[in-house]
Amino acid sequence: MPLFRRSTAAAIAITLALWSGSSHAQFYASPLGDYIISEPGNRFAIDEPIVFQRGANPVDLSKYSVFQWGGKRMIRAEAWSDAPSIPGRIATVYGQPHSVFRLEGLSTIGYVIDVKDPSSSTWLPINHQSTEPGTQPGRRITYQSPLQGPGLCCSIGLSIRITFIKLDQQPFTNRMRAYTVHNAVSFRLLNANDPGKVFKGPTSAKFSIVIEGRSSTCRRSGTTVQNIRLPDVSLSAFPAIGSTYMGDQVARFSLQCDPGITVFATLTDANNTSNTGDTLTNTGSAKGVGVQLLQTSRAFSTTNCNPGSPCRFGPDSSAKGNTNQWQISQGKTQLATSSNPSISFQARYVRTGAMQPGDVRAVSTITFSYQ
Repeated sequence: MPLFRRSTAAAIAITLALWSGSSHAQFYASPLGDYIISEPGNRFAIDEPIVFQRGANPVDLSKYSVFQWGGKRMIRAEAWSDAPSIPGRIATVYGQPHSVFRLEGLSTIGYVIDVKDPSSSTWLPINHQSTEPGTQPGRRITYQSPLQGPGLCCSIGLSIRITFIKLDQQPFTNRMRAYTVHNAVSFRLLNANDPGKVFKGPTSAKFSIVIEGRSSTCRRSGTTVQNIRLPDVSLSAFPAIGSTYMGDQVARFSLQCDPGITVFATLTDANNTSNTGDTLTNTGSAKGVGVQLLQTSRAFSTTNCNPGSPCRFGPDSSAKGNTNQWQISQGKTQLATSSNPSISFQARYVRTGAMQPGDVRAVSTITFSYQ
């Protein structure tokens, strides 16, 4: 079953680590393993978190002790990102606006970042278009000890949530180089009574990512060679050129396809591969008669094999846009699960000229292509 383009999925290997500008920070590397996407990327809506077959998205990392000190202190913790972002691009994820961060050389996948204190249930989005009082754009206060209270002792942590989202409807590339994002999240402590004075940090997170493509496929199911026997018919059933007589037998071909694949087909006259008309070449002894094929399954295209009209033939080629190629399954943006497209045909006689009795023989091949 030839192909003209293969959809790709993505395998993502991610390592997230934090290093410190302070000797008191205690972040350790957190290898997350391989991430395998379950469906081709075009099935996801723009700005939608990508669902992985293996591996969590979002990535949720909680570090309960990043900075340590002795005695109670009045502190405020700030977190922000200096990673490359897409200027002006805001994505609403989890109901909140986020800045969208990019991976160099990859236009299809980006990510958003949330941070919080590990003891809190509220994630705070990193958004360069918003400013909290006393902070620079994009910065978030993740924790602040009560100004009238006794202060905090004697450590503080940080949770980071990275969510990979779909950026556009372009297909995934088969492979991109490994890429490391520096300063994905920076974290520091300030004196609550003197916010201009840094108490601890900053410490900055980085992560590395490698994306590899994995082809999506279709497989044949059922019989690949089928015969349609037409009934014996009297010449009187064909009073004029163009008269037809339909048989009752059906040939059916089925596929099993991964999600998001759009399937196309081309019928070819095996006895005359340059035939682009709608009548197969008869190699039998009868004269003035040919065979036409009509699609009886659901139609997804108006370019060929319309209901009630005979199918037109084209070259035996899987090239995209092949002559008289037509779509036989739903479009890729409509498919969220695996699909089993099926196509069926009936055959009929058609009078083409002066008739003589005899047998009628015709052969057609069908080439499935998918993207």
